[in-house]
Amino acid sequence: MDNYDIPQFPIKRLRYFNGQFLNQQDFIDDQAAHLAHERAQLRALCVAGICEGMTVTYTTGTAPPSISAGVAIDSSGRMIVIKDPITGPTPAGLSGEFLLHVRFNEVTSDPAGAQGTPGDRRFLQQPVISATLKTQTLPDGAVVLGTFQAAANAFSSHSDAGRQFSGVRLPGPLPPSGTPVFATLRSDGVVRGDNTSDGVLLSGTLAIRRDVVGAIGPSLTLTNGRAHPGALDAGAAIDFNAYDPGSAAPAARIQSRGDANSSSDLVFYTKAPGQIGNALAERMRITSVGAVNMLGPASVGGALAVTGALSAGGAATLSSTLGVSGLITATGGLTAAANTHVSVSGTGTFKHGDRILHIGAASFRSDSSGFGVLAQAGFVTCTGAVIVYANIPLPAGKRIKTITVNYQVSGAGSVHPKLRRMDPTTGTVTDIWVGTNDNTGTAFEQQTNSPSHTMLATDVYWVEALLTNPANKLWGVVIIFDEP
Repeated sequence: MDNYDIPQFPIKRLRYFNGQFLNQQDFIDDQAAHLAHERAQLRALCVAGICEGMTVTYTTGTAPPSISAGVAIDSSGRMIVIKDPITGPTPAGLSGEFLLHVRFNEVTSDPAGAQGTPGDRRFLQQPVISATLKTQTLPDGAVVLGTFQAAANAFSSHSDAGRQFSGVRLPGPLPPSGTPVFATLRSDGVVRGDNTSDGVLLSGTLAIRRDVVGAIGPSLTLTNGRAHPGALDAGAAIDFNAYDPGSAAPAARIQSRGDANSSSDLVFYTKAPGQIGNALAERMRITSVGAVNMLGPASVGGALAVTGALSAGGAATLSSTLGVSGLITATGGLTAAANTHVSVSGTGTFKHGDRILHIGAASFRSDSSGFGVLAQAGFVTCTGAVIVYANIPLPAGKRIKTITVNYQVSGAGSVHPKLRRMDPTTGTVTDIWVGTNDNTGTAFEQQTNSPSHTMLATDVYWVEALLTNPANKLWGVVIIFDEP
């Protein structure tokens, strides 16, 4: 009886010579040898999946899907060919989520004519399209074309989820135990927002090696091929996942974002924890000019040396030395651990935003005998016309943004506030602000001015007020200052 089996490991092929007598098994074996070598090569070097075509189309909820012409390879290395569109199963009697798949199948065809021995003269491929519940094991050699859900004798949804694409299989050494898993390279099966599906999926570990002396060895180049100087935010990215995110954002990403000026920022993202659908959040950015912006808590276990600007949007914790020759900007706070300190050498200083200085009644003095004592209620008064003053205890470089003097005229006399400075080397006094000589009203009063004056290292500063009647009361002064 004729043997049409295709050997898995072909070790024989036909050897022809003159005068040789051949029978039909010899011709069968010759064809089997060619098929066996083809399948061995595809099985060893290709991943089972779709090579081209085999697009699935659903027209209505009850009509069977149509599968277009195409080529696929199964796990045995057999080439599955669809020449003309064929149909899949109907949804009648199906319920649940199914994987739609194709399997290799061939039949005999083209029967012989009246002459000679009866029999079919050809093998004809007739691939089988069927569906298997997603929770069940697929038949041997099945290549998945997509997924559908069926209920009430109709298709309720369908997608390309699970669709297998062929690729390259890279053989390697066998492990000492267990099923061998080799590296593969194939399409990732994702259609992106820009209507491209050019993603490549490498299953395995990538090691790049190039041995040179005194020069760059291996390099990995990611290029977004726009014209120079590039567009704003155009660039490339490397994504990291501890799970399969599907169509959701990756768990982490390092991305270059073009500055439209021949360079790029380098941005580090992580996904907000909690849900797979959460968006990526920027955590750190190295700008094209070298500034480092950290948008969350930063912890450094060793020495950190910065020669440019350092900006931290969250808390920054250091257990060792931080050396900075540029500007430190902390929008989320800077904390030193217990029994540690932050040192600023030379004439350096810490810049800050708005702060409030309260100058209470107890801080005011007068060189006049008419000056009254501080009352229990916390104000300064007088026994006659007198100028009271209080030094402003701020170092040079601080900027007085606003000054508010709080007082009561109480229906008699007047109160006249001023903000002044003096150059001690010349004795020259300059008024920074001269308030109104207020002689009306009985209730609590205040005068506010915004001089925006940066204090000079050469001058001394004070606030003073002329009180002309014992009914006058000076409650204190509030100064808002910063370090520009």
